[in-house]
Amino acid sequence: MIECNMNESLFTVYEIIFYLGISKDDVCFLLDIFEKGEKKLNLNPSFENSSKSPDPENVQIFKKLQKLTYKGLVEAVDADCMYWAAINSKSCQMTTFAKRICYALGY
Repeated sequence: MIECNMNESLFTVYEIIFYLGISKDDVCFLLDIFEKGEKKLNLNPSFENSSKSPDPENVQIFKKLQKLTYKGLVEAVDADCMYWAAINSKSCQMTTFAKRICYALGY
């Protein structure tokens, strides 16, 4: 078994978030939406722009969530992707990776 000493990691959290293009605004957005990682965000068709009844505010939130999905910070729950989570009124949540970044940054 290989032991991993986190104090000797090759990259700092700051280097990782810089490499992934994660901004402080991204982290603050996550914390606002998911209340420090403890909550799932319930989605519905109004979040998807192509639905029959899109809500402009929800569409903007959903666009940000999708960008964060591509960075590995948000994931759909009980759905293959964010689109289907919204269309089928499922939910999304912060990934473990996102929670660890928030924790490492002191949030």
